[in-house]
Amino acid sequence: MLAAYTLMVRRKNGHIVNTALLAGLAPAPLLSSYAMTKHAVVGFSTSLRYEAERYGVRISAICPTGVETPLLDEGASCYGPKRWRPDVRNYLVLAAGSLCTVDMVARDAFRGVECNRSLIIIPARASLTAQAYRFVPGLVGAFGRRVIAKVIGNGRG
Repeated sequence: MLAAYTLMVRRKNGHIVNTALLAGLAPAPLLSSYAMTKHAVVGFSTSLRYEAERYGVRISAICPTGVETPLLDEGASCYGPKRWRPDVRNYLVLAAGSLCTVDMVARDAFRGVECNRSLIIIPARASLTAQAYRFVPGLVGAFGRRVIAKVIGNGRG
């Protein structure tokens, strides 16, 4: 991103799109380390957006809910061999509803870029989650606790 940003500043034109996911705007219990990185992407993108605009460079962060990709079926290797990991596909469906297709994400991301939106939340219904967390975090927390109970049962992984 830094290499592209430097070139765009010289040209005084360009648009950088960073991938954050909804986990960068609202809690993602059971995936806290992952959510931390997505919050960082949102913070970086929204902060740099204001610095970059004076150079003609636009920056957006796309924040889809779960996306139907092979990544959802990968083993727990990145978590270590003995560490418990939720069934991410099931977790995402319980937490956010049906998964987005790659085509849906691409289409909506292009629309968001055309409109120069800072945050491109996909699908539109996911905006409700982001707004609810901003204004009524306890409601989102209660829902998250219910999802956790369904995923891990009695509270033990």
